[in-house]
Amino acid sequence: MSVAELEGLTFRPWAEGDDLRLLEVWGGPRTPQAHEDRAMLRPSSDEPFARCIVAELDDVPIAAGVVYSSRLHPQRYWFYVEVASGERRQGIGHQLLALLKAELPEGRGLAGPAEPELEEELEADHTPHYPEQETEPPLGSCSDVMLSVEEEGKEDPLPTAASGK
Repeated sequence: MSVAELEGLTFRPWAEGDDLRLLEVWGGPRTPQAHEDRAMLRPSSDEPFARCIVAELDDVPIAAGVVYSSRLHPQRYWFYVEVASGERRQGIGHQLLALLKAELPEGRGLAGPAEPELEEELEADHTPHYPEQETEPPLGSCSDVMLSVEEEGKEDPLPTAASGK
C-alpha cells in the first residue's frame, strides 16, 4: 500500500496538543536521541526557522515531521520524521520529507551541490538503515542538512564476541 492508496490521509501544520495525541500513538521515545528529536516538533516559526507537519489518518495523528535551523547555525537545516510503527513502509515519511523540503526558504536546497545525488537517494533508497537511531550527513556535504531517522525493531548490526570457554 502506498500514500496514494491511504484513504483519509491528510497533512496539516502542527497544532497545540499534537504532542500528547502523537505520544498516545507512538508511545514513549525508544532512545535518548529520539526524545531530543521529538522535542523539536513544534509550531512553525520564522525566527529561528521551523516548519512542522502532521499526517493524520481519519483524523488521528499518525506521523509528524519537522525541518528547523538553530540560532547558532541559521543556514543549516535539520529534519526529523517519525511515523507510527503500524503505518510505516507506506511512503508517509517520504511524503512528509518532500512537504518539509518544499517549506525551506527560497534558494535553500537540501545539500547545495550534492542535492541531485541526495534527491536520487531519497527517491530510490527505501531499505531499512542501521543502527536503530541513525544520523547521517547528506552525500558530499555535512554543512547544510542532517537527517535523523528513527527505525523501530532493528537488531544490533554489530557482531558480538563469543567466548570459547
